[in-house]
Amino acid sequence: MNGKMKDKAPNATGLFGLYANENDTGEELVPVKRMTLSLDTSSALIWGAQNNAWDSQGVIISIHGELMPNTSYPFKKDSAVADYIPKVWAGRSWDSVENSGQVKIDEVDHVKKTVKGTFEFAARSNDGSQTAQVRGSFNLRNN
Repeated sequence: MNGKMKDKAPNATGLFGLYANENDTGEELVPVKRMTLSLDTSSALIWGAQNNAWDSQGVIISIHGELMPNTSYPFKKDSAVADYIPKVWAGRSWDSVENSGQVKIDEVDHVKKTVKGTFEFAARSNDGSQTAQVRGSFNLRNN
């Protein structure tokens, strides 16, 4: 997602816990201050980042298809994909590795625009030289 798209995404309120282990240096809590939720009947976009800068450390999760409660979506092209924005921005986010994890939706309300769930996945830089293990949880509502 580029900076212009992120600027247009609807802000959300709630809780977003994010943990990342870049290049096996140890898992760290990433403090999330900017949250976004775009939810409709055919897709969802969930984003949590350190701050309002479009290149700040965080995660973007895109789920294809209608969200259903108590359902897991594996990270693969026809189900869900994720981007991890690393601690040190080098011009591009790191893509989720196919079949490396999942996003689980525990609760969703399409009328109230709320969603609660967890995620875990491996991410890799475009050139394959860097990796991260990413996990977390969210409980969000559109503003």
